[in-house]
Amino acid sequence: MEKFVDLPFFTYDFYSFTSRGNSVFVQCPKCTKSAQIKKIDNTYIVQCENCTFRKTKEEQYLVKAFAQGECKSCRRHVNIQLEDKDRHYRKLNKECPYCNALVKCHIKINPTKVYSNEVSNAKGTDPIFLLDFYLLTNLGPNQPIWALNKSHLKYLIAYVSDKLRTKSFTGKTASHSLPAYIKLAKNRDDVLRKLKQLEMK
Repeated sequence: MEKFVDLPFFTYDFYSFTSRGNSVFVQCPKCTKSAQIKKIDNTYIVQCENCTFRKTKEEQYLVKAFAQGECKSCRRHVNIQLEDKDRHYRKLNKECPYCNALVKCHIKINPTKVYSNEVSNAKGTDPIFLLDFYLLTNLGPNQPIWALNKSHLKYLIAYVSDKLRTKSFTGKTASHSLPAYIKLAKNRDDVLRKLKQLEMK
């Protein structure tokens, strides 16, 4: 049997996974069969090949604006977040927060991606459309076991099967975010049985 070598931390993070062009299997809310989530450019698409269900959702951004400049009085860099009413200006004079002198500032717009806080991957639900993962089962009450797709499932089976796990780099691994009940040696046989059942799905 090939020795298990763990993967980098974000390998099976939903957002990183879909950004690399991978599909995620979810349960179709219309026919309950397997549907797939894909990300194309800045749009998430979920589509079922077994029925007509299809939805899209644009990647969301939180846009903040800042007045930035260098104070000629105290020589400090000024970076002040602006209210919505001031965003349309190209330049503004703002009071230095350190010495109260007026500073000529330029406006910088900073869009940042919004990551959903509504749901945790630990619940076995995708964070975009809030659909259950198709490869989802439970070890016990409030102990879901799930995989994003077949490659993720294969990784989990290899991880649980191998008693001597190694890694080829420093830092956190993909298994770092797995819940403790999957990692416990006493649960190995039961977890592996559940994963094998998902493999047959």
